[in-house]
Amino acid sequence: MIDNQFGFCVSIGKARFCLFIGDVYVRVPKCFELAWNSTGFYFGKDGA
Repeated sequence: MIDNQFGFCVSIGKARFCLFIGDVYVRVPKCFELAWNSTGFYFGKDGA
């Protein structure tokens, strides 16, 4: 777990969940990747 004054990030294996001010990132290996921030939204298949 990474923690700082602006948010946090939790990783379990290669899966990752990050939540920071104005930014959300979720990755589930071999399933999907999701990113949402002030510039837009991304959702796609993760082939890692």
